Amino acid sequence: MLLDILAYFINSILILVVLSFLTKATGKKVQPCIDGIYTLRMHKFYYFMGMAMLLIVLVFIMVMFFEAPDSTFFFLTSLVILLFGSLGALSILYYKNHQVLFNHTFVEVKSILGKIRLIALKDIEQVVFNGFTGMIILKGSNGEKLKVHQHLVGLNTFTNMLRSQKHLLPENI
Repeated sequence: MLLDILAYFINSILILVVLSFLTKATGKKVQPCIDGIYTLRMHKFYYFMGMAMLLIVLVFIMVMFFEAPDSTFFFLTSLVILLFGSLGALSILYYKNHQVLFNHTFVEVKSILGKIRLIALKDIEQVVFNGFTGMIILKGSNGEKLKVHQHLVGLNTFTNMLRSQKHLLPENI
C-alpha cells in the first residue's frame, strides 16, 4: 500500500517536472529571421520521448519473439506495442513536422502530416484553446481552421502578436 502511494507520488512529480519544462520553453524568446518571419517548432523533448517509446516497442517485440507467449501475454504485449508505437510515432511526427511561421501579416501552420495551411492575420475571426487536445485553433473568415500546439517553443511570442491585433477582441483570444 505504501509502495503504491510512493509510486503515484513519484509519477506525479515526474509529470509535473516535464510539464513545467515544456511550459517554460513556450515562454522562450524567439528571434525573427532576416525577413521578419518567426518560426516556432516543437521542443526536442517530443523527439526524445518518441524515440524512447519506440525503443520500448522494440523491446516488447523482441520479448514476444523469444518467449513462448500464451494468448493473454500475446494480447497484452500487442496492446503495449500498439499504444507505445502510436504515441511514439505521434511524438516524432509532431517534432519533425509541426511548425508555425508568422509575421505581422500572415500565419502558416504545417501539420504533423506535412500539410501546410496559410491564413492572413486580418482574416482571423476567433482564437480558441482546446484544453483536451492542447491546441490553439485559429478560425478564419472563410471557414479555415489552423491548429497550433501549446508546446511550441516561443509560443508566447505568437500569442502576444495575436493579442496586438486590433480586429481581434480580447474575448476571442
